[in-house]
Amino acid sequence: MIAAPCSTRMLAAIDAGICDDLITRAADVCLKERRLLVLTFREAPFSEIHLRNMLSVTSAGAIVALPVVGVCTRPSSVEQAVE
Repeated sequence: MIAAPCSTRMLAAIDAGICDDLITRAADVCLKERRLLVLTFREAPFSEIHLRNMLSVTSAGAIVALPVVGVCTRPSSVEQAVE
């Protein structure tokens, strides 16, 4: 399962095991059954609470993938950044 984008509320709900809608319930089942769960957390900058929630869901088996464009290589265009 891929949750893209994953909001702060969704991340906190998955971390706390609150299954109050279909997406958080499906994510909970993925973690319970040890299935692949990828969360693309979109909020930046991160607070300590965000980091703790990301660490907690990662410990439970999820993968947190940040949708951040790499700028370390100093791309000259959007196409280069995507590559």
